[in-house]
Amino acid sequence: MKKTIIILFAVVSIFSCQKDASKENSIILQDQEWFKELQVPCDENSICMMRINKALYQEDTVYYSIYVGALCDMVFSVSLMNLEGEVLKTYSGPDDLEDFNNEVTIVETVYSCTDNKMK
Repeated sequence: MKKTIIILFAVVSIFSCQKDASKENSIILQDQEWFKELQVPCDENSICMMRINKALYQEDTVYYSIYVGALCDMVFSVSLMNLEGEVLKTYSGPDDLEDFNNEVTIVETVYSCTDNKMK
């Protein structure tokens, strides 16, 4: 019985020591020049609101900016970038929208111009 408890304690200790990669990536992301350039603030007259989303593409974490709003939803153009800002894939136009929806899983919005800050 003691042996089982010791093994269980060791396993729990190992898993509790893993780094929080999402927090680490968030800090690195804020320091990236390409990410700073994407952070466009909006004003009260903005029709289109810019967001930066974190997503998964082929098991890789990617980021992309997109404008949302009644008039902006008609135009679809997205470039998936890795943490270094390198473009991995670009989707453009209505024909690519279905491929985007099938290949990309949105994780969260990391920036919104309405808040003008990181989420």
